[in-house]
Amino acid sequence: MVYQAVHAGYEQQQTAYASVSLVFFVLVLAVSLIQRFLTREKD
Repeated sequence: MVYQAVHAGYEQQQTAYASVSLVFFVLVLAVSLIQRFLTREKD
């Protein structure tokens, strides 16, 4: 699904698919950073 969105966005110059894939990437990055922050070991 992500590959298809990136492929359609960048190969065919469809900015809607490219922006959706970018938003999805940022969302996953934010969730993983929040999870890492919340589960870090406290000294």
